[in-house]
Amino acid sequence: MSTRETNALNKPSKVRTSGWVKAARIVGILITLPGLSGLGFGIYFFVRTNRFLKTAVKTEARVLDNERRSSDSDSVYVPVFSFVDKAGKEHHARSSWGFYPPKYQVGDSISVLYDPQDPGKADIDSFTNLWLASVIAFVLSAPPVVFGLLFIFVVPIIIVRILAYLEKKKKPVHAGEQISK
Repeated sequence: MSTRETNALNKPSKVRTSGWVKAARIVGILITLPGLSGLGFGIYFFVRTNRFLKTAVKTEARVLDNERRSSDSDSVYVPVFSFVDKAGKEHHARSSWGFYPPKYQVGDSISVLYDPQDPGKADIDSFTNLWLASVIAFVLSAPPVVFGLLFIFVVPIIIVRILAYLEKKKKPVHAGEQISK
């Protein structure tokens, strides 16, 4: 028997595997797409923060209030702060994140960053306020992307090998012959 004939015997028929492989790849695409959109949001937040940091000016601010924001079951407190820009003008802004319990007390001095072209764009200088949105988007989108890519590229190989093994193990049954268990 030639090598070509041996290889043909070790692979299941294309007709039999194509449906399973196609199904695995479709499942992989359906799993991967939401993950890719999450990665897109993560990249957007990352780029937005980087651009902000390139021009932002750091200054001290005073916490004026903790505004309570409520949802159906929970409440968070969003710090409201005031700061003075380089021109000496006072500005008021809200944190991009709320906390429970309140992270800052009224009267606390905090470090903030603001856009000198638009001082209304200001936020607290902390990891949470600057990077947490990117981190959450990347962490939540990574598993679907990884599992989706596994279904697209690895699972079809496993399917072909399993079907080849099963086909190799089965014995042909002739008409009138009894199948032994």
